[in-house]
Amino acid sequence: MTCVSDTNEKPTFHAVGGGDILSQDIKFLKGVGPARASVLRDEAGVSSFRDLLYFFPYKYIDRSVVYTISQLQENMPYVQLKGHILDFATEGEGRKKRLKAVFTDGTGYVELIWFAGIKYVEKTLKVNQTYLLLGKPSSYNGRFSFPHPELETVTAGESQNRGLQSTYHITDKMKRSGFTSKTIRELVARVFDVAKDR
Repeated sequence: MTCVSDTNEKPTFHAVGGGDILSQDIKFLKGVGPARASVLRDEAGVSSFRDLLYFFPYKYIDRSVVYTISQLQENMPYVQLKGHILDFATEGEGRKKRLKAVFTDGTGYVELIWFAGIKYVEKTLKVNQTYLLLGKPSSYNGRFSFPHPELETVTAGESQNRGLQSTYHITDKMKRSGFTSKTIRELVARVFDVAKDR
């Protein structure tokens, strides 16, 4: 694989034998497919591998610190917690349906809430699995909750220091299709892997 670049143009990756890898339709990237590709096109203007690389994050979050639930305070920015989900419950019907979960780290309890992408959350998250949670805490009557948090599994001995991490604008329609900032980061990494291997 070779890269042809000009200071005023987007880089072009050519596979051996010709062809621009980054011009590939985004639906062909592992983890996307036709349905999710349509959402990316409509909501983020992403139609190709190249478009995804130019779908820039709007901010970076410091993920070098893991807090405990007992340390949470009002008006805190995005924070990380390490713990597990005790149970799930759904409330409401139709467009008002929401999924709630109780999350604990042994120092207290917080509520996790999803208003979109509920089927995806129910399929991927498990009770009693250890997760690293990232989200912005909201406080009401002294109780903390996290709307649409990001959760990723962690294993024993694995470092929880994620450093600075990119955060993307994710619309409600994207959330309903299972997209999060973490999903976008994984897809971007896959594009680089594909380009590197060609």
